[in-house]
Amino acid sequence: MWAKRAERIRQIVRVADILEQEGFDVLGSNDGEQQFRCHLHGTGQDNKPSARLYPDTNSWYCWGCQKARDPISTIRDARGVTFREVVRLLERSLNLPPLPEQTDEVETPLILSAEETLEQQFQRMDNLLRSLRVGGDTSWRFLARVWWVLDEARALPEGHARQMLGKIHTAVMSELKAQWTGSPPTP
Repeated sequence: MWAKRAERIRQIVRVADILEQEGFDVLGSNDGEQQFRCHLHGTGQDNKPSARLYPDTNSWYCWGCQKARDPISTIRDARGVTFREVVRLLERSLNLPPLPEQTDEVETPLILSAEETLEQQFQRMDNLLRSLRVGGDTSWRFLARVWWVLDEARALPEGHARQMLGKIHTAVMSELKAQWTGSPPTP
């Protein structure tokens, strides 16, 4: 089921548009192959273009990361979220109707995965927060408040910390959706 949902997104979304949205220096209007700098490997500073966009296959490859990416894996790696979170985010932002056999519409924050340690969840939230861009509807005040709440949650007992992470995750995903769609975040 997830494969069908992901394939539908890959057919609709251009990887060049996602690269531009995620802050990569590519020319989305350019339909040809092009080199660009990748900030997903090493220290995040690429001194020379190490990645190449392939519009014909809706993908790109980075020689520094030694990894090929499509629209979904680009967002996943840039924001530090899961595959399913990206699929859900893009489906909502593109207003895609559920597939006929799709039954998982109950929204459960995947950050509360039982397989992850609490520290891994905090790290994933840190990565997710770094993916927010200030401007538009996202203010420095919002980010400062979320960082403050996240720091407070680190001092809580594990059960309370996980609950707080779930609330933070919901707020940040709403903010990311607003950035993608241009609509105001859900309160």
